[in-house]
Amino acid sequence: GKNPKMDPSAPTSLFVFKTSIEPHVGEVTYFKVMSGTVREGQDLINSKTSNKERISQLFAAAGKNRVKVPEMIAGDIGATVKLRETKINHTLSEKETSYQFTPVEFPSPRHSVALKAVNEADDEKVAEMFQKLHDEDPTYLVEYSKELKQMIVHCQGEYHLNALNWFYKNIFKIDIEFQTPKIPYRETITKAAQSDYRHKK
Repeated sequence: GKNPKMDPSAPTSLFVFKTSIEPHVGEVTYFKVMSGTVREGQDLINSKTSNKERISQLFAAAGKNRVKVPEMIAGDIGATVKLRETKINHTLSEKETSYQFTPVEFPSPRHSVALKAVNEADDEKVAEMFQKLHDEDPTYLVEYSKELKQMIVHCQGEYHLNALNWFYKNIFKIDIEFQTPKIPYRETITKAAQSDYRHKK
């Protein structure tokens, strides 16, 4: 028989492979429909958090262009906006399925730098926004060094840093500066520090 996963009449599941922050839109979530049919306004369950996410709008994604559509079927690549907590490598599906798809693997960081706000009052904001950037591009990693009071960013190199700078300047409107970390970190980071940044009011 044919693979039930790619069957449009099977239970719906989507695999998120990318999120991006875009001016005037906010966070855009890109996914592939792995099974079933997804419709505008449908509620799906995030298999990682078990929480419900509503697909308020559906867009067929073709390069930079997005076209609003009422539904998409297995095999389609689409995008949606305003999801609460669905990130890269997450799966959204109807209750009765528990599909888990193979996560996208990311390269290890090669370059470390201390990152700070030019204006100290923006420091918390810089950390908060970094979390958004990490969600969009998981190859940006961060460590907070308590002793040094430094935020150390690990990334892929010079070009990657320029992109980071561009985001802070143009999207988040915060001036940042890079500094040499106060202690030379070991050559490689053995494991990615998953730092969840909690905003304390």
